[in-house]
Amino acid sequence: MNGEVDLGTAYHYVFLVLLVAAMLMGNLRNLRMVMLFAGVAATIHYFMQDGMALTTGLAALVAVTALVQLVLQLQRSKHGLLRAEEHELIEEVLQVRAPEDQRHLIGLLEWRDIAPGEVMAREGQECPPLVYVASGSATVTHGDQQVGSCEPGDFVGEMSVLAGDVASATVTAREAMRIALIDRDAMLLLTQDAPDVARAFDRAINRGLAAKLKRMNAARSGEGA
Repeated sequence: MNGEVDLGTAYHYVFLVLLVAAMLMGNLRNLRMVMLFAGVAATIHYFMQDGMALTTGLAALVAVTALVQLVLQLQRSKHGLLRAEEHELIEEVLQVRAPEDQRHLIGLLEWRDIAPGEVMAREGQECPPLVYVASGSATVTHGDQQVGSCEPGDFVGEMSVLAGDVASATVTAREAMRIALIDRDAMLLLTQDAPDVARAFDRAINRGLAAKLKRMNAARSGEGA
């Protein structure tokens, strides 16, 4: 009958909607959950079509991969198992020791590899991402002038989080980098419910800003010598 949508097509629409939703996810755990449901919907859709065994298998693989990664992440969170880069950020930089707070923090992080020349924040950008630099370095420019650098252990976008302003400078990777994107909205909610985590972020960000200022002063002294 005209206007009716068969069940297979309905699952196809569900898959497309979930795929779009996945692209909007800032939290890695939520992204994997949405991809799991999207994979299931796609598997059902292609299974109901004739002669699409390969496509059905690929869709099922997406769902299974998302499920496995989600389970592994939940297991790490449950048992307080931290990877080396998570340990460095959570225990050494933020100095958060409580297992429950650590579990919440793991869910805020999305680890990424950054290529040289990639821009992590652009001057004037609204709500720039909050980034932790695990390895590599970046240049900080205001207008056409380099005003600083970001080194391992630094944060990017912290001033925007503290002041609520747009990005005051552009941050560009000058070599391959390993970074953690921190879900800003989820972090703000967490810090409201967990004062110890809020204090940990404040201390870490203030230490990072002091280190950046020290490097800037040292660079200016070197230029004036």
